Amino acid sequence: MRHTFAELLDLAAAESGGLDAQTRPAVVKELLHYDILMALSESEIAPHVVFQGGTALRLCYGGSRFSE
Repeated sequence: MRHTFAELLDLAAAESGGLDAQTRPAVVKELLHYDILMALSESEIAPHVVFQGGTALRLCYGGSRFSE
């Protein structure tokens, strides 16, 4: 089942017990990363794209977040 961005944000808030003014931007950014990766993976350019850096390590290889 696919959710809208607003629904995903509501789910994240419910799972975490609510999003405050400091946490919300980080959650929005995280959801956007997943949305962008999904769009890329479904596109024709996916085989030609290199995804690198801290976000790649964290999202693709389970690394820790070291900065915001």
